[in-house]
Amino acid sequence: MRNYLKQDYGKILVLLISIIITISIPRLKIEQCEASLESEKSTFLTLINQYRQRNGLPPLSLSNTLTTAAQLHSEDMASRNYFSHTTPEGKTFVDRIREAGYTYATCLGENIAAGFSTAQEVFEAWKNSPGHNQNMLDPCFKAIGIGLAYSASSTYKWYWTTDFGGYDDSGSGGGGGSTPSLNNPPNRPEKPSGPGFGHIDEEYAFITVSKDPDGDPVMYIFDWGDGTTSTTSYFPSGTPVSLSHSWSNPGSYSIKVMAKDKRGASSSWSSPTMIQIIIPKLEVTLASNILGIEISVDGVKYSAPSTFRWFKKTVHNVSVLEIVEFTEGGRYFFKGWSDGVKNRTRTITVKENTSIIAIYEVQYLFTYRTHPDNFISNWYPNGTVLNLSVEPFIHLNYGERLVFRKWPNNATDLTINIIVDKPGFIEALWCRQFLVKLYSPYGMAHGEGWYDEGSIVKIWIDPHVVELENGIRMVFEAWIGEGHGSYSGFDLSPAIIAKGQINETALWRTEYLLTIETEYGNPSGAGWYNISSIAEIFIEPVVYDSPVIRHVFQGWEGGFEENSNNVTLRVDTPIVLKAVWNTEYYLNVSSEYGEVWGSGWYLNNSYVSFGVKPPSFHIVPYVFEGWGEDAYSRSLNATIIMDGPKKVVAKWRRDYTWLTLVLIILIVTTVFAYHRKRGRQIIRVSPA
Repeated sequence: MRNYLKQDYGKILVLLISIIITISIPRLKIEQCEASLESEKSTFLTLINQYRQRNGLPPLSLSNTLTTAAQLHSEDMASRNYFSHTTPEGKTFVDRIREAGYTYATCLGENIAAGFSTAQEVFEAWKNSPGHNQNMLDPCFKAIGIGLAYSASSTYKWYWTTDFGGYDDSGSGGGGGSTPSLNNPPNRPEKPSGPGFGHIDEEYAFITVSKDPDGDPVMYIFDWGDGTTSTTSYFPSGTPVSLSHSWSNPGSYSIKVMAKDKRGASSSWSSPTMIQIIIPKLEVTLASNILGIEISVDGVKYSAPSTFRWFKKTVHNVSVLEIVEFTEGGRYFFKGWSDGVKNRTRTITVKENTSIIAIYEVQYLFTYRTHPDNFISNWYPNGTVLNLSVEPFIHLNYGERLVFRKWPNNATDLTINIIVDKPGFIEALWCRQFLVKLYSPYGMAHGEGWYDEGSIVKIWIDPHVVELENGIRMVFEAWIGEGHGSYSGFDLSPAIIAKGQINETALWRTEYLLTIETEYGNPSGAGWYNISSIAEIFIEPVVYDSPVIRHVFQGWEGGFEENSNNVTLRVDTPIVLKAVWNTEYYLNVSSEYGEVWGSGWYLNNSYVSFGVKPPSFHIVPYVFEGWGEDAYSRSLNATIIMDGPKKVVAKWRRDYTWLTLVLIILIVTTVFAYHRKRGRQIIRVSPA
């Protein structure tokens, strides 16, 4: 009998420890969360005061009343999931600050933010916002209140509020505005209203309300009659407040409430309200979403669904099978219980009338291959949409890869959706490709790329002649190929077969330009030459523009100094040869009489002498009168400038003077002789 009692005492002790741990852990988490919030608020106060001091402003004092206003607003935004300076009821930040007890006639301001979990984050955000930053650096403000609240079910999780005032009511100095007024305690709260009957471990809500004569925010302390109390946050004066509680043991409990304002004044306790707590017998139904599933309850097997009547707080062991196969490649798989428990073996502590369902899902075995070396098989819930994706290319080695072609259903998209509604298999289809790599220092190599195994590839160079600067050009000469299916040879555009990774290198030869510059003639030998090749150069020695104008070759200037018009030279660099010419003009000296000299070819602008030898004695002599055409001179020997073709003609006249004199003499002599003879005859006839 003593052993049984010891065992019972042990069980009771274990149960009590479990209850204490269960109650303590949430409370510890709450305390840790509150400590974290207070730490961040303290950090923010440090940050803003350092910021103000860096900008030449005094630090802000921490005001209890402003902190109350800020904290209540942060908690209200978090609990009711909104974000605004104005509450859903229309209260402004000035209304809320006044209600918190900060009633001084001075400047007021407020910043709010949401979504920032640390003081550093919200400080940086406000600093980078002109309006918020102006509040933080406003010299009018002397005091600050900081509020921070967290709610996991809200949109932004974290809610910040800072309220600013121009009067320091913290007791640390400062001033401005009116002085604080006396504090009156809140009115006695109304008797808590709520149910008079209930079950153990079920929460029941009770409502009360109190007004503060000074309009201060009010918090409520509920005494539940079981040795525990609960405290609310601060609410605006006259706002009804509801708080819930549960009792672990049956019995009759007296509930009363006391109110306390923000400045510490407390009301008297309200009239008590009674509640009777009992232990009920409850119905628990164990079911499954799949008919006929076997459920084990306290070691006994039942077919789902089954209903049991158990006393509240009793504990029962329940389990189901994890996997139930219904066909090859198809099964029912246990996912959890309808109350959120994931383990298939569990204990149920009876707390209320309830139905707990074992949730199974239909699964099918589906296998797929999105990589040639990898099969993946998994069980998937019925109706699952598999998003299968493949890479467009899988690189095996350098220059070798697999390229995706299609799926068995002929779809060519890289990503497809497969609905798993039965067991199945699908794989991606691939094609092997090899890389054709072309290397050429000049021109544009065409045909480089990836090609299917065994395909014929055409490669070529365009252009096959590339002129560089200063008389140098590169001329394609041959391909040097490496790899199975490659080509080596002189064909400019050969065909190769992609049997492996192929490298084709284009070889080029260097050619130099030999340029001949000349004003006259038709030279030969100019053009492009392979490096170190021999060039034969020829140009006419004399070029006639006309019968009286010609150009005589004198030699070469430039990369080769030579006077011959027919030369050979080695081309080891770009060469520019310039033909040097002398222009000559023909001097034509002519005369109808006599012997001329000086006719011939003469350099441009040279001074040339010429002349004429008079003809030999003639009965009627020729008299030289001078030169005509391109020269004017009366000298038999003259000089002319050959600045062009010249023609000079000696001009003569016949000198009849001597002949005339002879004739005159003859005439005179004849006449004289005649007259003389006649005179003698007259004398004879008429002698005196």
